Amino acid sequence: MTAKIRVDFTGPGEHVYRWLDRVDGSGNPQPGAELHFRKVQPTGSKFAIPELLRKQAEVLVGDWESESTVPFSAKSEPGKPAMRTAARLSARWILDGAALEQRGTIGEIQYYGLIYWDPAAKQLRRFGVDSTGGINDTVITNELGKWVCRDTHVSADGTRRQCTFSPDIQNGGDKHVYDVSDITVNGASQSDYQDVWTRVRK
Repeated sequence: MTAKIRVDFTGPGEHVYRWLDRVDGSGNPQPGAELHFRKVQPTGSKFAIPELLRKQAEVLVGDWESESTVPFSAKSEPGKPAMRTAARLSARWILDGAALEQRGTIGEIQYYGLIYWDPAAKQLRRFGVDSTGGINDTVITNELGKWVCRDTHVSADGTRRQCTFSPDIQNGGDKHVYDVSDITVNGASQSDYQDVWTRVRK
């Protein structure tokens, strides 16, 4: 049996060993495998990371790049495709595991977001702000093992854009294909589209 082994650090005290491109002694491809390690929190730890936040981190932590859609661009008009541009995004644990921080650029636009557990609403949420003055609020759920994100973005001029997106996770977690649907801009329907994000290996 031969295989390529990759180690991903998915959170504070957590890492995943992934066996890729497995081939048996006869040269036949074999299914991949994963082994998860997690540091056990001592009794009396000041913060227990919510399970849904931990699972989201396993998907997102790392560095990513894409030719991404810019839904809040002035060129995004009802009935017309949104502008696309090169994008980069990084996700990291912060505050001892209380939140995931996202930082990146979409074209010339800078973006900063926090993914956190809302204990009052019992929901996983993301709040973000970009350098155009826009903000976005996202409710993130896991429905039968599939991540579903319902997002509202409000531009500096008050334009409201809403959509739903869900990643198809491929290549052992190194490729995320997002199908974006249910798109409206100030209530006017927009065409669905797809974005592809690829993990950057250093």
